[in-house]
Amino acid sequence: MQNFDDYLEAKQLIKDKKYNEAKTILESMHSLEPENSIIKFDLAKLLYYKCNQKDRGLRMLEELVSTNSNDYAKIELGRIAKKNGNTFKAKKYFEEMLSTPNRKF
Repeated sequence: MQNFDDYLEAKQLIKDKKYNEAKTILESMHSLEPENSIIKFDLAKLLYYKCNQKDRGLRMLEELVSTNSNDYAKIELGRIAKKNGNTFKAKKYFEEMLSTPNRKF
């Protein structure tokens, strides 16, 4: 992560409910480091839950799962599926995460 201070600032902005400011920072960081799964995961959650960009947030989480770069994305997708009443899909994500031999937490 190139600028850890920016990341910490974005996390604090999220805590302070300044979601658009945090989004700006995380999007900038993501454009500089598109393969950084931590930044991408936090941005995806922010978009889905706080910025009314559910489709974009879901896409980013699914990209993380498809590249096997973040098991937290499987957990988050499972939570979202469960919340939306899709228990079959939720179970699938949770089971995939649990069956991953070298989980990345």
